[in-house]
Order: sequence, then C-alpha cells, then structure tokens
Amino acid sequence: MRAGGYTDDTDGFVSRGRVVDRALGVLFSNPATVLGVPVVLGALPGLIFKLIAEGIGYTAGFAWRISPGGPFTSATAIAIIVIVVLISIALWMTAQGALVRATVAYSDEGRLVSFGEAARAGLRASVPLFAMWVLFSISVLFGLALFLAVPGIILCAMWAVTQPELVEEQ
Repeated sequence: MRAGGYTDDTDGFVSRGRVVDRALGVLFSNPATVLGVPVVLGALPGLIFKLIAEGIGYTAGFAWRISPGGPFTSATAIAIIVIVVLISIALWMTAQGALVRATVAYSDEGRLVSFGEAARAGLRASVPLFAMWVLFSISVLFGLALFLAVPGIILCAMWAVTQPELVEEQ
C-alpha cells in the first residue's frame, strides 16, 4: 500500500527523505497559507484573548484575588475561562484541519490551496477532529496507564493517520 506518495518507487517503503522534502515543499510553495493559518487561527486570537484579559484585570493570580461584591465572582471567572478554552479548542481544530488540507492538496494533488479553502476545510472538519482528539486521548491514556508505554506508543502510531483521513473524507 502506498502512503500518499511518500514511498520510494523502487521498494515501496516510506522514505523519510521524501516525507521531509514534501513537508518543506508545502511550506516553501505556499507560505501564505501554511504560515498564515497558525498565525490567524492561533497566535492572533491568543494575543487578543491576552489583551482582553489584561484589559478587564484578569491576571495569573486573578482567581485567588476575587473579592466578594466585586465585579468578578468565582462563577464569572470560571465562565470566562470556559469560554476562552472552548474558543481556543475550536480555533485549534480548525487550524489543524486547514493545515492538513493544504498539505494533502500539495502532496497528493500537486496544487496550492488558498487560505479560504484551507480554512473552510478546517472548519468543516473541526467538530469531527475534536471527537477524534478526545477518543485518541482516552485510548492513549489507557494504553500508557494500564499497559505501560509500549501499547500507548503503538496507539499513537495507529492514530497518527486518522487526522489526514478525517479531513479528506469531509
């Protein structure tokens, strides 16, 4: 079975050099999308969240300094944290799907995708990617905790192919 064009034509095994060549090929051929996705969906929202948090007085020790009768209560702090975490996870899953789409389009189809096309593919796959991430985490946790390290590592290797497949099947 061929692994998405990552095998040598002579022996059919996966070539590390070819994997690295294709990864760098994607990066250098389409830097706006490949570098823009993590910046727009990761770094920029993180910076915005940080600036908003500082603007409303939320700091690292915020939860310990909540005063009774003040503008923030424990429930407010927890609600803010939950909302920011959920938005961050959604953006992270969208970014993962977008990067997978850009990589697969270049590696298998030989074409470049726009930022919008990659982001739409990532957005379509974000909920299934989250579900896959939860299942992956649980299975690897059990593999590592219950059966020592080897089954956990094997499960990691088995789950490694699910993300590109999931994005491409969407």
